[in-house]
Amino acid sequence: MGGLLRVRSLRAIFEGAGAEVVEVRLRVDHRTDIRNLPRIPLSAVVRGTAVPECLSWSPGSAMAALRHHAPDVVVCETSRAYHPVFADGPWMLVLDYVDRLSISYADRATIVTSAPRRWLFRLLAHTSARFEARSLPAGVHTIAAGWSDAQALRAGWVPITIEVSAQPESRPVSPGPTTDLLFFGNLSYPPNVEAVHRLHRIWPAVVRARPATTLLLAGASPGAELVELAGANGWHLRANFESLPDLLASTRLGVVPLVHASGIQTKALEAAAHGLPQVVDPVVASGFAPEFPFAVARNDAELVEQIVSLLDDHDARATLGRAAQEHMANHYSVAAWRRWAVGLLAS
Repeated sequence: MGGLLRVRSLRAIFEGAGAEVVEVRLRVDHRTDIRNLPRIPLSAVVRGTAVPECLSWSPGSAMAALRHHAPDVVVCETSRAYHPVFADGPWMLVLDYVDRLSISYADRATIVTSAPRRWLFRLLAHTSARFEARSLPAGVHTIAAGWSDAQALRAGWVPITIEVSAQPESRPVSPGPTTDLLFFGNLSYPPNVEAVHRLHRIWPAVVRARPATTLLLAGASPGAELVELAGANGWHLRANFESLPDLLASTRLGVVPLVHASGIQTKALEAAAHGLPQVVDPVVASGFAPEFPFAVARNDAELVEQIVSLLDDHDARATLGRAAQEHMANHYSVAAWRRWAVGLLAS
């Protein structure tokens, strides 16, 4: 979902700048034909100027489609969608790293329990790191969605944009929040599963300090293990929800305790856009510009302290939520990045 949101975000930015946008679906319309395996271009992967994932689609077929569309700008969405042959076209080429796949793959290797998958993620982390360290062909423009990733990759920072749901002062107050804490996301995604385990680990300290505290887990595909944890801790579990705004309005405080994450976390963006105050891990905060108004907890003790303190202070929560929503409108909206797209098209 994060990848789809990134594509929609860039599309809205460029369309806001007056561009016509066409999506070229590499692994749908240009998938590698297994019958042509001898003609698959391996040289770029061997040299490290492309990642192995590009072998799942045909650069030649994609290049033909690009020449047919004759765009002014081509954006490769992650290094998986990049091949150096694209630099030969009569367009400006933009590689959107989104985040450091090397870090993402390495994190996944520490979480998964299957040995074959662990070795696969380690291999992909190595090949991604090699690619990220390479110099790209002259003229290739690079961007990333995560703040710290953009700094590390020496790329321009262009965040995922999300429009605020309402003016800060008009966030609905009726029927009002019914749950104290919210963690939401794909509940089968390993980093999210690990975050739920972290909440389980700190929960005894939370309820000792604030016995009536309630928590809602929301998201698709919770496994039996998470269902059991929710029951053991008295948490509410909502496997499916129809309206994200209603979900966010029903809670007082968001918590994003991910420790294995890269890039910009869309769950934190969406919550901020709706004015929900949040406590996050530094790993999550690193995806945002340093001034983003989060409550940042550096360890489990601080996580408990921030949760309890904010739940007991309505004014502090309201101030943090308004600040986050205003910051989103000023720095993470389509309007805030339209000028960047106009400049790119003009150049």
